[in-house]
Amino acid sequence: MRPTDGYVRCSQCNGHVREFGAELADEVVIISMAGRGGQLAHVLAKYKYGERPEMRRQFTDELAYVLATFLAKHKRVLLIDDQWTSGASLQSSAIALKRAGAARVVGLVIGRRVDAEPSGSFDWDVCPLCQQG
Repeated sequence: MRPTDGYVRCSQCNGHVREFGAELADEVVIISMAGRGGQLAHVLAKYKYGERPEMRRQFTDELAYVLATFLAKHKRVLLIDDQWTSGASLQSSAIALKRAGAARVVGLVIGRRVDAEPSGSFDWDVCPLCQQG
């Protein structure tokens, strides 16, 4: 993280504010800071794409510890996903969060994929699965 020299935001964040203004997230909760060269920065960089599976597993466990520490204090989580096909991604994430200590996990999904013919025009008041209001 770059120093902000006493300013509220760094120059990168100020650029985002100038470009997007009120469209940006109202709040961002950062669980832990990952300074360049620090252990957490290394773990964040390697937990998905580490060279060996056992290394990825160890890094994932370390991130789970950071999350569990956060969840010990904050028990509710909003989990956001772009689409729901089988639900496997969101539900496996919810399981991991609850195992790490979350008391309540709410999933927010932008869209649900179904294997049905399109019903024509979209209507917020009609269920895309059963076509009932």
